[in-house]
Amino acid sequence: MVSDVLTPEVVSVSLPGKTKEDIISSILDLACNSGKVKDRDQAWLDLIRHEHDISTGMEHGVAFPHAKTKAVDELIVAFGTSRRKVDFESLDGKPCRIFAMTLSPHEDVQSHLEFLAQMGSILKDKQSRDRILSAKSDRELYDIVMEQLT
Repeated sequence: MVSDVLTPEVVSVSLPGKTKEDIISSILDLACNSGKVKDRDQAWLDLIRHEHDISTGMEHGVAFPHAKTKAVDELIVAFGTSRRKVDFESLDGKPCRIFAMTLSPHEDVQSHLEFLAQMGSILKDKQSRDRILSAKSDRELYDIVMEQLT
């Protein structure tokens, strides 16, 4: 499922930013590369609103910023890493460097949950996280993630 929506254009090994909001903006810009985000401002508001309600920082340096939004008609994903450790108010209190974002229409609950389940199963493994963080290029990162999905 993730392999159907993750494309090289929405993957980056160098998300710029020092704060949670910077990273969310950067990964949203990546998602906009898909050409499927109809309203970046609305998507931004929905992502930030959700993040303020509950942090999407998980454990082991991973965050899953996400939102249901009218800004998209189908599931949109973006995936990136940051060279900096970013405070994402994670469950384990540790900063994040790996970010998997999804935007989905309000009525699409299933795709969103499948995305989180697939990415979660990859990112819970330390070896997988280490490989992801070692990627030197966007294409290498994309290939690593796609390989893990198969």
